[in-house]
Amino acid sequence: MDLGHVSFYGTGGDQNGIYTDLPGSLTFAAHIGTPIPGRPGLHFTTFGSSDLSGDIVAFNADDGVYLWRDGLLQSVLNPGDLLDGRVVFGVAMGEQGFEGSTLALRVEFTNGSSGIYMATIPGPGVVVSLAAAGLLFARRRR
Repeated sequence: MDLGHVSFYGTGGDQNGIYTDLPGSLTFAAHIGTPIPGRPGLHFTTFGSSDLSGDIVAFNADDGVYLWRDGLLQSVLNPGDLLDGRVVFGVAMGEQGFEGSTLALRVEFTNGSSGIYMATIPGPGVVVSLAAAGLLFARRRR
């Protein structure tokens, strides 16, 4: 919940998906069968947690992380994407991993390594794209 709005994973019958009440009435952000952005020919089949910051819903689905803003879906990071010169195996955010324009992600790579990354989400009207540097990733070191 953020600023009086909500996002959540809901299930039941053929209604499995991520819901939100933005911009004022309950609607799907994505549901089973919705085309996966950045993965031509694939459709969502599984969902995990979601989080809300302002007017953006971020959620886990099919081992990737996605954004919903103003009715549009965007990919943040998917299996098969390249990050730090390694191929992404899976990515997930925590239930409270999204605050302001910062999204915390746990990324697992095909070589068995993993890391925690912070993504800065661009403002409205900017397409999220790793290739176009739409997201800025920085590894958190301890």
